[in-house]
Amino acid sequence: MKFNSAPQLLIELPSRYSIYKRVFLLALTLVIALTTVYVWVSSHLSMNTHYYSQANTLGKGIAKQYQHILTHHVANKDFERINTVLEAAVNDPNVIAASVFDEFGQVIAQNPQYFDFVALHRAEHTPSPLTFVQTLSINNEGKRQEIGYVRMVMKAEMADANSAKMEHAFFQRTLVITALALIIGIILTRAFYKWRMQSHNTPTASKR
Repeated sequence: MKFNSAPQLLIELPSRYSIYKRVFLLALTLVIALTTVYVWVSSHLSMNTHYYSQANTLGKGIAKQYQHILTHHVANKDFERINTVLEAAVNDPNVIAASVFDEFGQVIAQNPQYFDFVALHRAEHTPSPLTFVQTLSINNEGKRQEIGYVRMVMKAEMADANSAKMEHAFFQRTLVITALALIIGIILTRAFYKWRMQSHNTPTASKR
């Protein structure tokens, strides 16, 4: 009695072009994903840098303005005028507190009166308040004499007026770069398939 031989199992292995295609598509997907992440991160960091730079410029300008106003009053020890100026300063919604110190670092006027600078920075504020200090000095016999300094504590959100425009521009930039990456990916994929078809048809044409 004869038995037929065991059936042979035919395993269809992927062709060389199929392997190339999968590797190419995987690499292309990784490149597009990495490009999108890089653009998003770099644009976000750039936006934050510009945002804080704008807030820093605005804060320094406000502090310098009050430096010019307070110098004369501090030199004359006109505490009533000093307190009036500080009261006007904190009426600005961007200003948290304003303080004036003498040349020895002692507080001579402050608004709010019981403001705790250390406790403010210990609290969990996001983002943290910004502090700007300007020296008060007068001309004494041809020399600059320091008579104190003014400290302004301001909200970091003071540049919020342009933040919406910046976020919109950032979002548009990310979309454009992502769209360009996808278009390049499609063009490269079509070029790969065209090259594959041409290389596959070349042996057939040569046999004829």
